[in-house]
Amino acid sequence: MAIDISNNASRITYSLAAGASQAAFTASFEFFEDTDIKVYVDSVLKTISNHYAVSGGGGATGTVTFNSALTGITGGSKITLLRATVIERTTDFSSGADINRAALNTQLDTLTAISADNKGRTDRALRVDDSENAPSLAIPSIASRKGGTLAFHETTGAVAVGPSITAVQSLANVTASINLLGTAAVVEDMGILATSAIVEDMGLLGTGGNVAAMAKLGVDAVIADMAILGTDAIVADMAILGTNDVVADMAILATSDVVTDMNVLATAAIVEDMSILGTSAIVEDMSLLATSAVIEDMGLLAVSAVIADMAILGTDAIVADMAILGTNDVVADMNTLATSDVVTDMNVLATNENVTAMGLLGNSTTVTNMGLLGTSAAVADLAILGTSAIVADLAILGSDAVVADMAILATSDVVTDMNVLATSDVVSDMNTLGTSSVVSNLNTLAGIASNITATAAVASSIAASGTNATNAANSATAAANSATAAASSATTAGNSATSVTNKVDELLTLEYLADFGLITQSVGSTADYGSIA
Repeated sequence: MAIDISNNASRITYSLAAGASQAAFTASFEFFEDTDIKVYVDSVLKTISNHYAVSGGGGATGTVTFNSALTGITGGSKITLLRATVIERTTDFSSGADINRAALNTQLDTLTAISADNKGRTDRALRVDDSENAPSLAIPSIASRKGGTLAFHETTGAVAVGPSITAVQSLANVTASINLLGTAAVVEDMGILATSAIVEDMGLLGTGGNVAAMAKLGVDAVIADMAILGTDAIVADMAILGTNDVVADMAILATSDVVTDMNVLATAAIVEDMSILGTSAIVEDMSLLATSAVIEDMGLLAVSAVIADMAILGTDAIVADMAILGTNDVVADMNTLATSDVVTDMNVLATNENVTAMGLLGNSTTVTNMGLLGTSAAVADLAILGTSAIVADLAILGSDAVVADMAILATSDVVTDMNVLATSDVVSDMNTLGTSSVVSNLNTLAGIASNITATAAVASSIAASGTNATNAANSATAAANSATAAASSATTAGNSATSVTNKVDELLTLEYLADFGLITQSVGSTADYGSIA
């Protein structure tokens, strides 16, 4: 009877070059039945009769001939012939009967062929090396290996369940990202970042506070600002700023309010101004400014109107003036000035004409004078002066002629006289005198200054006899000797002389202007203060 056992086949493979044609292929192994041969063309199993015919066999070799000649595909084709002998016993030898030698040989040949087929299967199977001792190749249970991969235990080498298919797929999904990081450009960037200086900077930045600040910076708008800042020149400026002291100052600045102010400042024009300011001298000045009090003052200044004024101020000439102003003494004066009232006054002053005037004021002599003026008392006086009416008066006074008069008036004696004049009554009188008609009369009197001087010599006598102007005039005529021609007008001149003389004395000894505060420093020339247009 037939006994079924596992089967395999011996094989032979032919190569057919691309474009070449061939129909017949030799089966160089013995086979018994035509159906014992399986035929594959480029890994595709073909069917006997439909695709090919078999000749020979019956325990001998044979030939496989295709119905149509095969043509090699691009890259060449592979034609495989393998034997798959049916596993069965076809001869039975009865007890006491003669043995059919031919049948016995055929049966033994068949068994030998089956053994060869099994050997071929074993040789092609996954197997353990003969030197290994009792390896375990039993696979895990179906429940434990579901969704997993085939692996081998790290110690015993036994079959085990490896990483899940999901995990392997997840890794495969990020392969593209891994490949992006493994490019020459990225590796070059990592090489630039992996220096001791950059690592030290990262150590300074890698604090909880700085990381929180970076989270605020990692938005589209700020990233766009960083793109503007990411130039060689600005990176060089950042290298100057990347010190412990400046980083500490940045920690003070890294608040939401200040970040909002930075967004206002992060325009191309202001970045250009920052490039002008990003020098070691200016950075040193910034260190002086990076205190909580000054930052509070910056909060007052960080409005659109003041920023517009800064754009006007951000020129080479003004920056040079700022360098002169960036000293401890002047910074202290700025702290005194950084109040809301004074900021309001600055908004009034921040015009092109006034900026031009500031350019004239930005010299060492004037800065020294400003240091004298930067006291609380003087600041209080400036607050009184910072009104539209006083600014209008300053415009009237800011002419070359009036400045020249101020130079004459700016002496210690005149300042003393100004203190005497600094009363509300006298100021009221000055307002009365400060009209166009009175000024015209003063100009007329200036032409007869010598006569007024002569009259002033006898002013005390004229004042003593004020109740009797006619007698005073007669006395003045007798005292004048040669003033016979002026005798008819002496009475009128006497009455007006006293009033005019008093007012002229007051004007010639002018020391004080309540509208403008104390002038505690003499002025050598108009170049010290410039023209107030």
